[in-house]
Amino acid sequence: MKKVILSGLAILISWNITPSFAQSTYPNKPIKIIVPYGSGGSTDVITRMIAQKLTEKMGASIVVENKPGANAMIGTEFVANSPNDGYTLLAASSGNAANPALIGAKAQIFPRDFAPIVGLASTPNAISVNPQTPYKSLQDIVKASKSNPDSLSYAHAGIGSLQHIAGEQFKFTANIKMVDVPYKGGGPAAADVLGGQVPVLVSGLTASIGFINAGRLRPLAVTSEKRSPNLPSVPTVSESGFPGFNSVFWVALYAPAGTPAAIIQSINSDVNEILKRPEVIQQLFVQAAEPFGGTSQSLETYVKNDIQNFAKVIKSTNIKAD
Repeated sequence: MKKVILSGLAILISWNITPSFAQSTYPNKPIKIIVPYGSGGSTDVITRMIAQKLTEKMGASIVVENKPGANAMIGTEFVANSPNDGYTLLAASSGNAANPALIGAKAQIFPRDFAPIVGLASTPNAISVNPQTPYKSLQDIVKASKSNPDSLSYAHAGIGSLQHIAGEQFKFTANIKMVDVPYKGGGPAAADVLGGQVPVLVSGLTASIGFINAGRLRPLAVTSEKRSPNLPSVPTVSESGFPGFNSVFWVALYAPAGTPAAIIQSINSDVNEILKRPEVIQQLFVQAAEPFGGTSQSLETYVKNDIQNFAKVIKSTNIKAD
């Protein structure tokens, strides 16, 4: 009987120390963050920026690896099928939230098969025009479109892109008709607006802020709930007469479902501390982005709402993936 009692005590003790032991020994090998897009884009740049700081703080090597393709599904599926030990993470973005409505059931692995960790950064889209056009406000665009439907066109980064979705959301909200002109990326879209071939551009602010600061694009509005620190004098779409309009690009860290809570909390705490550093805030500002942060629970709620909002817009505007 004495041996049975001692054995039971040993098991209880091991149960109590296992979580703290796992937390104290994590990480003990390199961590891989999968970016499901190509190198050089906003998701990649923001992830690498934070990964560098995490490497210093956690004392472990953090490797960022690009696995683009299939509307981000190749990299997303890779992480979903990885061990849930905290050593393979996903740099998810708004694209993951739009995918279930864009490409159907196979995209529902996000967020179903993942555990939210922490938001990294967010940035709005911007609705801009060539400065040679007469349009000085969003209401000018609306008046021109209503007086002559389909007379105006807007350029965006491609069919099913977040900029396309934001543009169609604005058209639907404002009850106007504009011709959308898809390009293979934000760069070519901006080039044609700069060259005067298309009057209006809907682009990520990160991609257009340089042209705006140089006076080569005139910003009419940003698509976030509040004004961007990069453009404090530029109103939001909501302030321009369309209350409640919100469409932002975000990047966040996710782990495969079942990853220990202690590991999730450890990474969350480290990232939140990093995002409060003045030099990191400034680095994000250069990218026209702002720190996201918060708890894993707040991220989960935010992304679920975003998925629902994307679904409403995509269904109501009949957007199809390219």
